[in-house]
Amino acid sequence: MLVGDPKADGYWTLDDSELQFQLSSVQHHVFREHYYLPLDTLKVTGPLLVDFYVNGHLLDQTRFAKDGEVVYQHDVPAGWLNTGSLTMVRMRVHNPYIAPRDGAKLGVLLRSAVFAP
Repeated sequence: MLVGDPKADGYWTLDDSELQFQLSSVQHHVFREHYYLPLDTLKVTGPLLVDFYVNGHLLDQTRFAKDGEVVYQHDVPAGWLNTGSLTMVRMRVHNPYIAPRDGAKLGVLLRSAVFAP
């Protein structure tokens, strides 16, 4: 789930977000996300602890401690991918920022996410 202004250059992910991709090939794919981590939210949460899953498989568990622009990328085994149905990427944030106004559990400010050869 993504939240934010449709005209913005990024969208907030929630603490347990899922992205869907239609792939044309399963060969040599790297999952890549570009996002922004605001200093104000990291001051509250501390380093962000995130699990990445692809089609139900745990891809990576990582820690993001630096604010600013981040590019995360990780090789994905071809056997986890398919072209006959959507490929699901789940991003679970263990220590989300809790928005004081509405209590939303926010992850990162997502700018883009792609699979690349």
